[in-house]
Amino acid sequence: PASAAPLRDAVLAELGEAEFAELRVACENVVNGLPDCAMLAADLVTDLPGLEVLLAQRDEANRIFLSGFAVTEGRVRWLEALRLSGVGLSTEEADAVMRSLQQADPVLAPAPLQTLSAGPLKLLLLPAQEGNH
Repeated sequence: PASAAPLRDAVLAELGEAEFAELRVACENVVNGLPDCAMLAADLVTDLPGLEVLLAQRDEANRIFLSGFAVTEGRVRWLEALRLSGVGLSTEEADAVMRSLQQADPVLAPAPLQTLSAGPLKLLLLPAQEGNH
């Protein structure tokens, strides 16, 4: 949304010169009528104030990177984009996410997780990957 322009600008300003150049190349590369980048601003982390950003881009080696960003206390924080199990996405899955962001409004749904407060820590249990137990 237009109201997210300051957030978008803060995220883009956080990128280093080389990262910004790579993003520009990705966004200028159009495949089947769609650029090789997408950005979504939405309330993705309910514990943080305001909106967060999910940025998807393809690099020259045909890998897709998903990066998250939030502004807290006036500073841009990087966030990881992972599946609910805590495992990263394959290139094909990340590509599907990027194309989905470009073609339709995303569907936000609550995550079926809770945290356990243990003093100053918040613990989160995630499902283990098969074979990693």
